[in-house]
Formats: sequence, structure tokens, C-alpha cells
Amino acid sequence: MTKANQGITKTNLQRLTKQSITSTTLSSDKGNIDVKAGLNIESAVEAQKTIYKGNVVVQTAVVFLVHRKSTRELDEAGSNAIL
Repeated sequence: MTKANQGITKTNLQRLTKQSITSTTLSSDKGNIDVKAGLNIESAVEAQKTIYKGNVVVQTAVVFLVHRKSTRELDEAGSNAIL
């Protein structure tokens, strides 16, 4: 787990908010409602609030370690893996 670049995170959230606002406006002009864009706006704004309140964004990763008694068995295990 590592601390994400807070500046990049803020910028990405602002971009998502602006894109969603644009999508909502375009849908509205056509007489439609873009529910997904509305949800994106709410989520992005809420995330930005938490960052500005001092919370930190972290990056995580999942790692699977495979152990076998021999290299041949390990190769077989790797060739059967679903990626």
C-alpha cells in the first residue's frame, strides 16, 4: 500500500466531475436524464470533500504467490492460470 499522488487524484476527480456535468447538460438538452452522470458527480464531489478534509488516498495491489515443489510444477500451475 502506498500513498497516491494527491494532486493527480484531485485533478482526476475534478475532470470526472466536469465530464459528468457536461454529460448531464447534453442529456438535458436532448430531454433525457443521465442517471450515471449524476451519480458520478455526487461520488466525485464526496471524494473531493474527504480529501480536502485531510483524508489520504492510497494505492493498493493484490498479489498471489504460488508455491510448488519443482519448477516444472510451477510452470504447469502458471500455464493453467486464468489472467
